[in-house]
Amino acid sequence: MKDFSEQAALYVSSLMEKVSPKDRGSLERIVAAGEKVMFSKDTHQYMVDMLDQEGDLADKLGHGAVQLIKLLMQQSNGTMPPVLVIPAASLLLLKACEFVEKTDGGMTMEIFSAALKLMIAGIREEVSKVQSQPQEPQQSPQSQAQPQGLIQGV
Repeated sequence: MKDFSEQAALYVSSLMEKVSPKDRGSLERIVAAGEKVMFSKDTHQYMVDMLDQEGDLADKLGHGAVQLIKLLMQQSNGTMPPVLVIPAASLLLLKACEFVEKTDGGMTMEIFSAALKLMIAGIREEVSKVQSQPQEPQQSPQSQAQPQGLIQGV
């Protein structure tokens, strides 16, 4: 049986094959921005504390990935391509699982798979909340010229 890191590499390879070549650079920038958030000195301890709390590991990982991708979407000021939300969140979830494997061991593809299912359901729930909100009136071109977030030009 392959270890987690080998299986994770196969997952990444399979996912990247499904992403359009023109979108791969954007996906890599989103994941890099997510890793900055996950592993920055300001937020890393929050992630560690969340993982150390009682409860199902897959649940904590899945919900954490949803919160992270929501933050990145907000920081992108609407520039994150919707088609990349789930692939980016999946890769960031995998990064979190690799962190757990390196620090505590015991990570399995079954835990990742369960977390992935929870993450996808959570993202769908968030999208349906946004879609059910009334649309804001169009902004004037001047008010749209706001500074870009963490992942400019995605």
